[in-house]
Amino acid sequence: MAELAKVFDLIVIGGGTAGLKASLECAKRKLHTAIVDPQVLGGTCLNTGCIPSKAMLHASHLFKQLHHLEVFGISVSSPKVDFRKLMQRAQHIVDEGQSAISLSTKNSYITIFREKAAFISKNSIRAGNQVLQGKQFLISTGSRNFIPTIKGIEESGYHTNETILSLDAVPKSVVLIGGGYISFEYATFFSELGSKVAILERLPKVLTMLDNDISEMLVKLYTERGISITTSTDILEITGKGRKKTIHYRSINNPLEKPKEIQAEVIIAAAGRKPNTEGLNLEAVGIKLKPNGGIAVNEHFQTSIPNTYAVGDVIGEMMFAHSASREALLAVENMLGGKKRTRELHLIPWTVFTDPPISGVGFSTIEAEKKKIDCGILKANFARSAKTRIMDESAGAAKVLYDKKNNHIVGAVLFGAHADDLIHEITALMNSSSPTIDVLRNTIHVHPTISEVFDALRETS
Repeated sequence: MAELAKVFDLIVIGGGTAGLKASLECAKRKLHTAIVDPQVLGGTCLNTGCIPSKAMLHASHLFKQLHHLEVFGISVSSPKVDFRKLMQRAQHIVDEGQSAISLSTKNSYITIFREKAAFISKNSIRAGNQVLQGKQFLISTGSRNFIPTIKGIEESGYHTNETILSLDAVPKSVVLIGGGYISFEYATFFSELGSKVAILERLPKVLTMLDNDISEMLVKLYTERGISITTSTDILEITGKGRKKTIHYRSINNPLEKPKEIQAEVIIAAAGRKPNTEGLNLEAVGIKLKPNGGIAVNEHFQTSIPNTYAVGDVIGEMMFAHSASREALLAVENMLGGKKRTRELHLIPWTVFTDPPISGVGFSTIEAEKKKIDCGILKANFARSAKTRIMDESAGAAKVLYDKKNNHIVGAVLFGAHADDLIHEITALMNSSSPTIDVLRNTIHVHPTISEVFDALRETS
């Protein structure tokens, strides 16, 4: 075994997706690396985010499908949900992931400190009662839930992604505070299991990253399924406890109107996330923050301190595990003096795991207009693909934007069956040397598959 370094080559603050990726990469290069994190390794994605929520959604999708099999000539009598078993399975998948991390970090070049970190100087941090010195530092402390200031919310009680697995029964009613992607994923899950679901959003629209046409399509579909979606909402107070909570609210546009009420057994706060920078003592060493609270970095993920880099949610940009993972590898290469690597934000794909899912990459119409790109728009309904009709999942539409000057694809959003997989065709094209709609049009898609929706794209004004 290699002897532990007194001065670490790299000190990673935060053991989530990005921190682990960077640490393992450095260990491969035989660099002594410290991981400093008081929490269970794996971060939000593994422990309370992507992994458990998608396990939950997979189960709810299956349950929903069981109630719609008659269209295929299949009868299933009285399907039931064992909710505790469903949630235990999600937790089991998390536990398996933690076991895998435990094995991968049993490495003579990695030392784990289960402590909070705080900078003492540009070359040292305090981890609990120990002082660690490092040649390089990587901050990857992730993000946490933003809990809005609402009278009575703490007294009445609420859940977040961090506590959702503790539920032991399907609630009869759920109110979600916030209209972002986390809110819509939980709305999907509980609605498919039979809960009465309502979403309250303070802004004029939900899922603000979407163009209005796609957002309106989603709202229409979910409203038809019985999910209540209210925007421009000012939540005044929450009263009651246990399974009898009341949310008092009114329209921001009509502040003099009489407050309305909605009851819920469970309230879920999903009003966004903010970077974890508190307690790191960044100001003492001159590490600068951005207005949104994220750590300011240059195109190479270097902070205002040359030997300190930051990646993932803590920089307050694309808060996705796949983005953080790539950023970690690029940052390691940059800090070790290799070819300076960057990443383009608009080439990072994303997905909202609604039913059907919404996926995108590149610019939206609004963003393209801000960048003064003269865009052409191609659209097609998912129903144009025969496979979606075979599956009885024909809701949704595909939208592709291209620059009229050179036919380069500059963005796309897909709302429909398996959009989370299909988006990678567009992403690959946009990353290629020929990112044009001509290449997309010349691509032959297998019949019958959902990918044929790309063959049906037509110009729209």
